[in-house]
Amino acid sequence: MDQHKLATHLHSLGLSVIPVRNKVPQIKWKQYQTERCTADKLDEWFDGDGDYACTGNCVAIVTGAISGIVAVDCDTLDNWRTDTDVHQRTLRGRHFIYRHPGGVVPNRTGIAPNVDIRGDGGYICAYIESIKWCADELEAMPVYKCEAGTGVAEAATSYRVHGRKAKQLAPVLRI
Repeated sequence: MDQHKLATHLHSLGLSVIPVRNKVPQIKWKQYQTERCTADKLDEWFDGDGDYACTGNCVAIVTGAISGIVAVDCDTLDNWRTDTDVHQRTLRGRHFIYRHPGGVVPNRTGIAPNVDIRGDGGYICAYIESIKWCADELEAMPVYKCEAGTGVAEAATSYRVHGRKAKQLAPVLRI
């Protein structure tokens, strides 16, 4: 997959993208949590000619209000179902993508075994399946739900997964 093509496609959908290698940003990326890069920056990062460009850069999508998305990062596919059709396979599981609800959605790890939330100030690696995303799909995504005024952990309910107690996001993820 041509990373420049993928970055350009995701950027055209209104997503903020940055270059990463081995899941580590290759730039200082704080500014891209509040502003999207330019097309010239995309060329610099992914076309092989810029100061930052080098073989091996991959695309990451900055999550949160800047891109209008929240990602539920599941490192296992065992028994997980969601109410969103926008997702992508990862090396170990899936990213399930939701519309950002407004306000602040914090990043949270360990919501359930192998389940994290990537919200404001986070990012996810973009995999080949995301090249199929289109504006209509992103517009139709369900809104990420969390009780107003509470953190994600407080909005979770307890369940048992594989004999271990786990927290489940309701109604985002269902077992």
